[in-house]
Amino acid sequence: MTAFEDASGSSEARFEEMLEAVRGADRRALDRIFEVAYGELRALARSVRRSFPEDSLEISGLVSETYLKLLRARRISIADRVHFFSLVARAMRQILICRAQQKGRLKRGGGASRQALDESEVAAGPTLPLDELLTLQTGLERLAERDPRLAQLVELRFVEGLNESEIAAIFGLSARTVRREWSRARTFLEAELQRAPAARGS
Repeated sequence: MTAFEDASGSSEARFEEMLEAVRGADRRALDRIFEVAYGELRALARSVRRSFPEDSLEISGLVSETYLKLLRARRISIADRVHFFSLVARAMRQILICRAQQKGRLKRGGGASRQALDESEVAAGPTLPLDELLTLQTGLERLAERDPRLAQLVELRFVEGLNESEIAAIFGLSARTVRREWSRARTFLEAELQRAPAARGS
């Protein structure tokens, strides 16, 4: 079961109602969403957590930290359920990157330039060195400014490990379109990964 199946079918309308309440600054609705989708949020946390094998934060702890991070936000702008889970995945990754920075573990990549995002890393979750994960996070933020939907697709594909058919169903697109969009996103992010070492050396 993917993180989105909990919000599908007969429960979709209820989930959308809760999202609308969150958009209206009803923080109790955020509590309800985390309760309803707790199993799926744990699965998502487990997927994101694979990229940080040295971190000791437990899965339940990561979900809790993510909840608190969203709760502290003055306003949460959520377009739909896809955006919600993408936002959660991003928050989880930010939490783990911040913890790695605080513990001084961001130099494991040795400054080597990553030339490409390995497709084999998608299904199991990305295994980039932590400094490259930080660069990827920055690249995703820049991509989101240019094309929010494309950034969401990357998070679903690269972070959550969903396949093209699952993503196509979520966005209402064909698998062929998802494949083409994924190629565009990879080109952009690979350029970011190659640009980062040059920027650090200048």
